[in-house]
Formats: sequence, C-alpha cells, structure tokens
Amino acid sequence: MAENEKNSEKKHALLFLALIGGLFVLLLGLNLLLKSGVLGRLFLREEEETQPNVFLYEPDYDEDIFQDEEYLEQRRSVLYTEGAQSSYLIREEDFQAAGDYALFFGNYFDSLIQGDNERYNRCFTEDYLKENGEKGRFTMQKLYDMTVQLLAEYPLDEKNPEEIIVAEFKVSYRILYNNGTFRNDLPSETARPQVYRLLREENTGAIGIQEIINYSFK
Repeated sequence: MAENEKNSEKKHALLFLALIGGLFVLLLGLNLLLKSGVLGRLFLREEEETQPNVFLYEPDYDEDIFQDEEYLEQRRSVLYTEGAQSSYLIREEDFQAAGDYALFFGNYFDSLIQGDNERYNRCFTEDYLKENGEKGRFTMQKLYDMTVQLLAEYPLDEKNPEEIIVAEFKVSYRILYNNGTFRNDLPSETARPQVYRLLREENTGAIGIQEIINYSFK
C-alpha cells in the first residue's frame, strides 16, 4: 500500500513538472512572438487600420490658401531641371519657355494648389485611371518646395520610336499643414520624392502620367 502511494506521488510530481515545463515553453514562445511583432500584428491589425494618421490637420474645404500669410512666405516656384539646365518657374510664361514637360507639370501642380480634382485627373493616361481610379475631391493644397528633374527619356517602342516617348522625372514637394485629403501618407512639411513616368504622343503632343512610384535612393 505504501509503495502504491509512493508511485502515485511520483506520478503526480512528474505530471506537475511536465505541466511547469510546458507552461515555460508556452511563455517562451509567446515572448518570441511579442519580440518579433507577429503577435502584436495579429491582435492590433484592425486597430491600426482604423487609427487615424495623427500627423494630419483638420481639412477645411472652404479655406482660401492664398489668404494664409505663412504659406505665401514659402517658395512656391518649381525648380525644374533638364540636364545641366535648371530654373525656377512660377509664371505661366516661365513654364511655356521651359518646354512641354515643364508646362505639363505647371498645370499638374496648379490643379493641386487650386483643389481641382477634375483637372488633376486629366493629367493621367486612361490606363492609369482604369487601374487606380479617379481622384475624388480634395482641398486646395499648400504645395511648396516643388522640384522636377528629368531622369531619362526614351521611346516606348524601339520599332516605332516616333510614336510614343517615355519620360521619367524625379518629383518632390512639401505640403504645409497637410490635411490628408490629397495625400494621407505625407506628414506636413515632409518631402518624399517619387518617380513620375510620363507618356508623350508625338503626333498629338498629348502628355499623361502612366505611373508614379516611390523614388529609390540606392
């Protein structure tokens, strides 16, 4: 009888040790998941997706940004560069003198500054709009420190080099007090360069944005 009690106590002790060991392994695994961020992403994904971007300002669709003295003090011209030639453009005649691409970007930036989403959408090719959709309403954008630099220019089809020309530009700008109605991924007063791939039809001279991608510094 005593021997049976000893065996029973031994089994209970082994079972207890096994439970403790299992609990330790479980806690160790949870700790690794927490450190890796996997567990946090599983539970917080929905909260993160619905959490507003705290760096954005309250939108005011009735605001006339040209009444904002702080905005008017910023550099609102476009630094446009093709090859070794750079110039600051702000008047329509400045853009016209700098060429078709410069004139295109002048119109593009002005559509943002004026809060004109219909004119903005006309700056894109039909393929781009089919894939990404049209941009909805946004407020007047306080754009400044705009820079445009031609990176490359080449025919879309080598067999028909006179039909469509591809032009790639590095584009950068800042938005003072960004409210997110145009871009909700850009903190106020922060510049994040992008590459704009433009298509120009040689026969008609029409220019449209085919693609916008984040600029790589590598």
